[in-house]
Amino acid sequence: MGALVLKAVYSVLRSPQHDFQTTVLKNPEYFLTAINRVFLAINTCILIILGVTTFWLTKNIAISLIAQSSPFLSDITLFYGLLEVSPEPFILASTLLFALLIIAYPYKATIETSLFHNKIISADLLFVISFSFISGFGIASKLTFIPLLLIPLVVLPKFKNKILFIIGTILSFALCTYPIIHKIGWFFKAFVFPLLAHDGLYGAGEGDIVDVGAYMSNITYILSNNVFFSILLTSSLCILMISFGVPRLRRVSIGNINFTSLFAVSLSQLLGLVITAKHYFHIGSYSPLDRYFLPSVGLSGVSLILMIFCLKEVGNELKDDATIPSLFHKMGHFMTTRYVNGFMFILIISLLISGVSWLRTTSNNSKFIRDAILEVYHKVEHDYQDYAKIYYSKSSSPEASLYFSHFYDKYNSEVLQKLYENAYYYHFIKGKLYHWKSDIPFEEIVSAYGNKIIFQGSPLSSGDLIIDALGITPKKHDLILNVVYEGTIENIYEVDIHSHLKNETEHSSEGS
Repeated sequence: MGALVLKAVYSVLRSPQHDFQTTVLKNPEYFLTAINRVFLAINTCILIILGVTTFWLTKNIAISLIAQSSPFLSDITLFYGLLEVSPEPFILASTLLFALLIIAYPYKATIETSLFHNKIISADLLFVISFSFISGFGIASKLTFIPLLLIPLVVLPKFKNKILFIIGTILSFALCTYPIIHKIGWFFKAFVFPLLAHDGLYGAGEGDIVDVGAYMSNITYILSNNVFFSILLTSSLCILMISFGVPRLRRVSIGNINFTSLFAVSLSQLLGLVITAKHYFHIGSYSPLDRYFLPSVGLSGVSLILMIFCLKEVGNELKDDATIPSLFHKMGHFMTTRYVNGFMFILIISLLISGVSWLRTTSNNSKFIRDAILEVYHKVEHDYQDYAKIYYSKSSSPEASLYFSHFYDKYNSEVLQKLYENAYYYHFIKGKLYHWKSDIPFEEIVSAYGNKIIFQGSPLSSGDLIIDALGITPKKHDLILNVVYEGTIENIYEVDIHSHLKNETEHSSEGS
């Protein structure tokens, strides 16, 4: 999708001086903006389809609004799913399509009657194919989608359908990753297996599967910072335990598709919580990796809908039972009346208003951050044009972003080195400095640029400690770093070098 957008934009911006590759790499922000708008349009269309389809099936405006509210129930889905250029907008799209299938599945007979009069395909097979394709696409977008695969495995009836779903998902994943299928083995070896076997981010850290202390702390942090999700998950688990645990209600819950779907959604959310907690915090910082939790919180809307359906099933059972106390009769009548829909409607409107308000605040904050980033960018471009620029964690420069993606694909090395010859990057996990084609010793940068070296990235505790903080310890140099720009989100440090190498160079010059 991104490649198609790039090609379309380039056809408008085509320049005789530069080819496609150079034009994109010279103007990354322009092309990223175009991609973001396309991603936003895709998710908007999916939300419209979700709302219209839900209303067509349920004939209930409140339920359709709840279905469409999912992105607005958490700042995680709003920020990462709608505002960024990353895999998360596709993860959000896949999650919303999953929600559509979950809501539609109890109405499969209606769908079969309305859409397939001549029985070209059964409704069950249609849902198997749909779940398979979306699952393969979601996993290809990001592995954080994997917990959602539990939903069709639980919901789809018959063992045959589950096997077909697994085979279909594998085929869909292969299709969606076809352009990089030759690198799948490398990806699992270099990324997935280390990720499972180490307790640090991206396969770094100690050789333990999990750091138990940090793990429990992360779970507590996730639940406390996603209050609405925690309330929904707790409520759904309580409904399920009561419905399956109370003998009187088992005849309603067991075999009922709404209870089965709620169980599947809750199970996938719990698995998402368990997986996310393993790598929730970034190495060396206190910034949580909220984006990993997007698939789980993205199911909040459909979870709320399923709870309403389940409560109505319980209400229908209770209101007609003369053997139970009158209080439960009243509860049963309440749960089957329109008061529930009215209450949920008010709740969702409140959450939507809150989400829109948060989005406005985030937009203002983003403008503030953008202005701060541009200030740093212009200062570096104007004052340090002929300097070696070393970028590190959370640097806002385009070069730093290009470096991050470049680690996974060296295809553009030649062009990048030509366009950004004096740009370097420090990889915080590998502990090495890189210059587009390969890693490079710090001494080589000093030899080429002398004192004309700057570091740009997130503020550190002390400019004098930046080398230790980055893990760079040149044996031949004593470094003094002066803060020449102190910003709100990042600093610029200028290097002052007193080196043995410099002295050796002077002596050799005198000798000659």
